Amino acid sequence: MIKLVLFVCLGNISLSPIAEAVFRKPVTDQTISDSWRRGHALTTMYELGNPPDYQGTGFNEKHGLHCPFGRCVVFARLLSARQQLDE
Repeated sequence: MIKLVLFVCLGNISLSPIAEAVFRKPVTDQTISDSWRRGHALTTMYELGNPPDYQGTGFNEKHGLHCPFGRCVVFARLLSARQQLDE
């Protein structure tokens, strides 16, 4: 069974990318990453379409964490997409 986890913060450019990278490390180390689907999202439109903030990516690099990030997406859109999958 695939488990889903979504990391959400206001702008999705600092805290949620850090949280996702922290989560990803033990999941990858334990080779159970195929059992998880994860993502990150924002709750406002402030940073929509922007890449992660340098402070968040810098934190990840400093602590040896890696997580490839795309552009910000809106939490409400993800919920809507998820509901459509469940129907």
